[in-house]
Amino acid sequence: VPEKWPGLSNTADKIILRDLTGTVIDSLAYNDEWDIVPGVSLEKRLPEDPGEQKQFWSQSQDVSGSTPGADNSIMPRLYDLKPDSMVVGRYDGNIETEVNIVCWFSNRGQNSCNSAKISVQENRQTIAIKNIGEIAPGGQDSVTINIGTFESGIHRLQVFIDWNEDMNPGNDTLSTEIRTAYPRDALLLSEFMANPREVITESGSNSEYIEIYNPLEEIQLEGWMICDENTGTPVEIQEQKTVSSGGHFIFAADSSVFHFARVKSSGTVVLKKFPSLNNTADAIYLKDPTGQTIDSLIYDSQWAVPQYLSLERVYFSNPNTISNWRYSTDLSGGTPGYKNSVAIDDDADKKQGIETSPNPFSPNGDGADDEVAIIFKLPFPSARVTVQIYDLMGRLIYEPAKNTTTSSEGAVYWDGSSKHGNRARIGIYVVRCSATDAASDKTVGYITTVVLAR
Repeated sequence: VPEKWPGLSNTADKIILRDLTGTVIDSLAYNDEWDIVPGVSLEKRLPEDPGEQKQFWSQSQDVSGSTPGADNSIMPRLYDLKPDSMVVGRYDGNIETEVNIVCWFSNRGQNSCNSAKISVQENRQTIAIKNIGEIAPGGQDSVTINIGTFESGIHRLQVFIDWNEDMNPGNDTLSTEIRTAYPRDALLLSEFMANPREVITESGSNSEYIEIYNPLEEIQLEGWMICDENTGTPVEIQEQKTVSSGGHFIFAADSSVFHFARVKSSGTVVLKKFPSLNNTADAIYLKDPTGQTIDSLIYDSQWAVPQYLSLERVYFSNPNTISNWRYSTDLSGGTPGYKNSVAIDDDADKKQGIETSPNPFSPNGDGADDEVAIIFKLPFPSARVTVQIYDLMGRLIYEPAKNTTTSSEGAVYWDGSSKHGNRARIGIYVVRCSATDAASDKTVGYITTVVLAR
């Protein structure tokens, strides 16, 4: 260490190297155009390069900011092939579509590369290889690699140089991401709480939430999006969580959702920018990692969103209409994370026809048995259903459903309303269900009775 170090200016100065006789061996003059950065040294590309010319000097690329006593970090290796950039060709996200990647690379070494390979890997498994021909020092070239197809989800790919002589492995790899769409209804909206309590209770929370259900195999949720009517601002799930086959998963506005007894952290994500749900009218959109809408619903004032109660889906096989969503009957006000309280199980052994539950029912506003579910099973995969309520005199009292689109199973509800007044009278009523096949126009009809009590 020299006793009198010649302090170097941060903006402009001159460095002169002399031998023992005082003869100038090398020198350079730098100024504020040399991109001097605090804590980072300037390194010469090669020892034989002219030292006084700026183009042969660059900032150190070493993680420490300098390489005193070692080879300069910017010095070309004898053999060094580098992928410079890549781009994924036009890809529609379809599971049946192949992907092509264009990769540009250059020879950063001092010697030629006679032959090498570019490999593409996913999860450390090689999925494609492309040979590279001879490339001279300083030369550039590109290759197109065809890969795929890909299953639904996010696929993280690494493109790297495979050359045994390469002496700089730190610059051999580039990464990219492929997002492939999921089929419609791969995940389904199952429940939502739009108007929660204002205070937290032992069995409930004051958090809005949206619950989804998985009818397929296990699905990775990273990259999925949820949004309300403002579809321009979807919230993307960043956590690497999964929803199992037949399982439920919750998107919550805050952590008070864990006051529900059965809510587990493994099946829940609290979103910092949860799409606040309006109490009267709004929409919910569930989007896959490609941005494609997988399930959605629109609710308005006719849904009469209640306070303290969630709305739950009755049949996953039926569309998101008002007749397929009911108020939760659970004492805590909702069933986030587990089976809906109003869900009606699909039963392959159930006979075709209609049944009512509960029977009798008592629409007196006490919260118990205030409406009757008219449950039907049809001989058609899809149909238009009309349900009518008659008194014993044969007068039409109410029509809970008219030409409603449904699958082979479904339910409609009657709360005792009458087209002749506010409420129907106590007594026995005839329930008539007619269904028309959406494909053939074939029609079937079923009749049963229900008792209205007080």
